[in-house]
Amino acid sequence: MNISGIRTFIIVMSLLMTLSTSGQSRYPQTAIKTGILAPALGHVNLEWEQHVGAGVNIVTRGGYIGVGEEYRDNSGGYFGLGLKVLTSHVDSMRFQCTYLKPEVVFSSFSHPEYYGVKKEASSQSALLLSVGKQNRVLNHMVVDYHVGFGFGIGDSDFAFTHARIYTRFPYVITGGILLGFIF
Repeated sequence: MNISGIRTFIIVMSLLMTLSTSGQSRYPQTAIKTGILAPALGHVNLEWEQHVGAGVNIVTRGGYIGVGEEYRDNSGGYFGLGLKVLTSHVDSMRFQCTYLKPEVVFSSFSHPEYYGVKKEASSQSALLLSVGKQNRVLNHMVVDYHVGFGFGIGDSDFAFTHARIYTRFPYVITGGILLGFIF
């Protein structure tokens, strides 16, 4: 990284820290995160978490499907909406907690051609319940990791937000590791 890159990084971090200390509340209210394993699985995502009340945060996420060499022939996107119920937290450290998160996710994407079968579209929906933990790092960053289980419907075993456990039943699993900023 050259000097101008380091200078730009310091300016951006200073602005984020200024944003995190200004506003109506003296505690951080918002986190923006991205999945650090997502590109290896063929997608990129962005998650917005907003504190809305005592021990409750609303989480929305969206993603683009079709990233990387192995998944370049896939294309599509997904959206999720959840309610994060903080099971252990201190008000000043609301992004340092364990949580339960019920969530609804929708995804739609197209598959590449396999064995002479034409490219076709696939849609998925799932109701998930995840358990996770968030840790604050350097006071303005957060690492979030979670695993979950739920029920899903759709015409594919893998939906980039979850995977079907057994094809005859609608059981699905999910999980992830996210890294982001708090402000």
